[in-house]
Order: sequence, then structure tokens, then C-alpha cells
Amino acid sequence: MNIKKRLIGLVAAAALAVSLCTPAYATSFIDDEYIQYKTAVGVMSGVGVIGGYSNNSFRPVDNVTREEAVKMITYALLGPKVASKLSYTASSFSDVAPERWSVSMIEWCADNKIVSGRGDGSFDPTGKVTTYEMAKMLLCAAGYGKNGEYTGSSWDLTVVKDAFAKGIFKSNTYSISGYTTREQAALYIYNAIMNVELVEYKNGAYLPADGTPAADNTIALVNFGLSEKSVISGVITGNSANGISGTKLGETAVNTETGEDLLGHRVSVYTNGKSGAEQAVYYIEDSSETVVLKEPVSNLADFSASFGKVSFVSGSAAVFDKSFAYLGSRIEGFNSAMGEAPAGTYVIYDGIIISYIA
Repeated sequence: MNIKKRLIGLVAAAALAVSLCTPAYATSFIDDEYIQYKTAVGVMSGVGVIGGYSNNSFRPVDNVTREEAVKMITYALLGPKVASKLSYTASSFSDVAPERWSVSMIEWCADNKIVSGRGDGSFDPTGKVTTYEMAKMLLCAAGYGKNGEYTGSSWDLTVVKDAFAKGIFKSNTYSISGYTTREQAALYIYNAIMNVELVEYKNGAYLPADGTPAADNTIALVNFGLSEKSVISGVITGNSANGISGTKLGETAVNTETGEDLLGHRVSVYTNGKSGAEQAVYYIEDSSETVVLKEPVSNLADFSASFGKVSFVSGSAAVFDKSFAYLGSRIEGFNSAMGEAPAGTYVIYDGIIISYIA
């Protein structure tokens, strides 16, 4: 078993037992409106892989340096607690001093064949990382590259082919021939750790590192408990705005505090897959649209004429009064079939929040 597998195994239990994280929301950064990949940035920020700056900005289109890319990947592979305690007292690269802030992460990644230098003994830590280089690091972090497939004159073509095949570039709208921006880095790391199975190279083939055929051994699951199954979706029906401790999605309790800004919103909550006190919430994705009407609306036709086709299905809407008290999905005066509701209530249906003004 190599050092990477040993460290991943050691950190798994610790990562899942951390104290509750404060989740990142779409409004966490002052420049959030300029972030295209909000979920990837939010989740990676929530687990501690990538952060903002001292003024609470994210700077999504700033380029990432090679040493910054190494830090992000090391934090993803080992978890922030273990990665921040790596200690190397020597450097194998001519331009990386032993006291440089990134030396331990560069050396650890070099030891585990995740990165290499420029071929002349240097690493070029402050050089901008290309998308090809970033993808290669992520593929090697998952265990690929052990057969020499990412070396030679056409290494970049092989990397791009494998990265596309494994979904690392999923949802990317940037050119892959340039440098990697901060939001691109978040997206690529998110895609890689959520979807790429950890592998080992044995007898001329790449095999699942956990020895099972099931695609359930990703970096996100091992280190953070994150997977598609750990994401909880629904409408927030209770939180601090209406006197509830924690947050409720229907009848499901979520171990984090939210407020009036999210009450009634349809959300996806990215967790560590635990419940109760052991649950860590990394990010809450708000997928609701708020529609504020100037006049009370008495029927669905009026709403549809202004905002498009909407159909209410019996029992599927959540209704609140002015004080944000949850009134249930069916109340007196609310006709779910016709979309009628009393003036002064908030009706939330399928991610659309309709504000009825008294």
C-alpha cells in the first residue's frame, strides 16, 4: 500500500467526525454574482479545499499558480487538517526553498507522483497552471498515470482524452487550452473528487483501489462523506425565521442554522452523509426563484399570464403567513388545483416563491 492510500485511510474517520462546518451559501463571497460555477465553488469552499481572500472576495477569474493548484489538490486528497500539518524540511526542486509556504505540499505530491517539475530541476511554483496540467494532477491524484501514459510529447492529448472521459471537464464553458482560473479549478476538483474512482495500477491494468467493482470509492466520499446520496433536497419549511432550531426540509432535520432569506426555498444541502449531531453541512445550494407580485393574485391564470406556465399539484406546495409561520401544504382558502391563496401568504411551489401582498 502506498503512502497516499495510507494517509487517505487515516484521515477518513477524522474527516467525518469533524465539528459542524459553517456551510457556504451562494452569497458567501462579495463577488458571488461573478461566479459561474457556484455549486463547485461553494462545496469546495465548504470542505476547506479552496477559500476566499481577506476581504471576502473569491476572484473567480484570477489565474491559479502551480503551487496553489498543488495546495488545493493536497487539501482535497488528505483533508485540510492532515494537509496543513505536512512537514518537509528539504526540497527536491531548485526554485522551491525549504522554508517556502508550499514546500511540504509540493514535496508530498511529488513523492506520490501527482506532480513533476519542468524537467530542468525546477518546479516553477508561481507559474500559471494550465488546464492540461491541472487535469493531469487530478488524474494522478486518483491513481492514474502510473503506466507512463502522461509522459512524452503527446501527454497533453492523453490527459485531455481521459479528463473528458472521466467527467473532469463537465459543465466547463472555458477553453481548455489556456490557464486555469480559480472557479475552473474549483469545478475540475469538484468533478474529479465526486466522480472519479480511486484506482491502483496492477498487472498492467487500473483496478479499483478498494478492490470492489462498485464505483463508490471517490476522494469526496472517503475524505468528506460526500456523494450524490449525501445531498438532501427539499423545501425549507422551518428554521430560525419561524422559531425552529436548526433547519427542516419538510420533516427532515438538517444540522445547521438558516434564516428568513432561505425559508420556503427549494435547496440542495451537501452533507457528510451523517445525521443528527454527526452531520456536517458543507454547502446549501438555493435553487429557488422569488417572484414578488404587486397585487394579490386570486387564480393561477393571472400568475401564468405574467410568469409562464405553472401547475400546482395537490399537496406539493408549502404555505407561510406574514410572520413566516408554516401553515402546511393545504390550508383553508388555498386551492392547490387552481393556484389560489389568501392575500398576505407566501406560497412556495417547486422552487418558485410567490409573494402575495395583502
